[in-house]
Amino acid sequence: MRRLFAIALLVATFAHGGTPAAAPAGHNRPPEAPTRLTVNDRTDPLAVDGVPRFGWLPRDRDGNEVQTAYQIVVLQGDVRAWDSGRVLSSRQSWVGYGGRPLASGAAYRWTVRTWDRHGVVSPYAVAAPFDTGLGDGDWSGAAWIRRVTTGNDAADEWTLARKVIEVGKSPVIRARAYVSATSDWALHVNGAMVSRGSSYGYPGEGYYDVADLKGVRAGAELAIGVRYHYWTCRCQGRANGPQLPAEGPSGLLAKIVVEHADGSREVAVSDGSWRLTRDTAQDVSTLTYRNSDAGDRVERHDATQEIQQWDTPSFDDRLWVPASVIGPHPRPNPSSCAAPCAFTRLTAQQAHIAYEVIHPVSVIRLPDGTVFADMGKGGRGGAADQLPRGDCGTRDHHDDKLSAQQHHARGAGLGWRASGLARIDVQSAHWRPDHDRCSRQRVWPWLTGDPHCRRGQPGRGWP
Repeated sequence: MRRLFAIALLVATFAHGGTPAAAPAGHNRPPEAPTRLTVNDRTDPLAVDGVPRFGWLPRDRDGNEVQTAYQIVVLQGDVRAWDSGRVLSSRQSWVGYGGRPLASGAAYRWTVRTWDRHGVVSPYAVAAPFDTGLGDGDWSGAAWIRRVTTGNDAADEWTLARKVIEVGKSPVIRARAYVSATSDWALHVNGAMVSRGSSYGYPGEGYYDVADLKGVRAGAELAIGVRYHYWTCRCQGRANGPQLPAEGPSGLLAKIVVEHADGSREVAVSDGSWRLTRDTAQDVSTLTYRNSDAGDRVERHDATQEIQQWDTPSFDDRLWVPASVIGPHPRPNPSSCAAPCAFTRLTAQQAHIAYEVIHPVSVIRLPDGTVFADMGKGGRGGAADQLPRGDCGTRDHHDDKLSAQQHHARGAGLGWRASGLARIDVQSAHWRPDHDRCSRQRVWPWLTGDPHCRRGQPGRGWP
């Protein structure tokens, strides 16, 4: 009797619980709308290179069902760019686009519906967006630019670049920024960092990234800033920039597009009108390496020397230098080079790094003023920490081979050891380094003697 009761309970669970029961014989329910729409295996990508390839997850409440057909529709605005019609196939991933060539750097939407084994059709899926990327001929005359450097400044170059754009008065419906640079870069817009990117390939195998610029206001100024870092390196997995003097070695390429409701648009590109300067917060007076074989630089960052509000529209950049123009993209490869040794080709960046702010679980101050911050967990991914506003210290040393649990402070300020990303707020100066891909060691000296520092109060103001 107990066994029969258990079987009955199990049947009832499947009939009314999380696993749908099969429909009664002779009764077929229509499939549900497909979900998990992807383009080139990515969700809502901003730069699809080449032919888009679509994927989705069909859904059906009936058991023993199968997709027998699908229909894909691609829209640009309200206009159908492609309608596959009903295609008899069970394919549901990597289905290629079959219409006329799509415009580069353009926004599209797509949807799909499916049929079951009985020929019953599902509703269309909620439309998903995707943007096409830029080919090497689609940069609208954007030129590779750089800052002329010598000595240590050339071997370990930190550059700030900026341009202010006048935005038209019609409502803004879409804004994109396409950026590439040798090694690391960070894109800033109107005083805020919006994206990071990197390109460690050989000159003919570089990458660009695209950012969705949200909140761009019609009739206002739009300040575009790029902070890029190029350093000569002997490390594996990272190539130096073009070694011909006329072609590099560092370089920055940018294209900004703002589209309006009335059909007008602004297109700004990197050229000789951009203004550049050295990032004075980075001390390159002495060049040292992490170890004898990797060739990775030790970084010294002084937050008191940061250029405040350099990425805002109102900043006065008249003392900055005009950009040195290498030439428009793509660069022709010199005949003296067997392999590409100029910026001949770019590919859209597909992988992006996620960042997370980690707060300490406890902070302990010792009698000698040393502060220990227990971050509660370790890991190789990355850590982000904040130094209390107004506190001062002498030095922060970072080796990202160490655990994020190994945090320490010296003197009147807070220091730490962490992996990857970090953020500091010191005397209203913000530091946001690029993600450390070559496991570089970083050393940040904090200048003491500022009368605004709260002496003897380390650790105060923790979030």
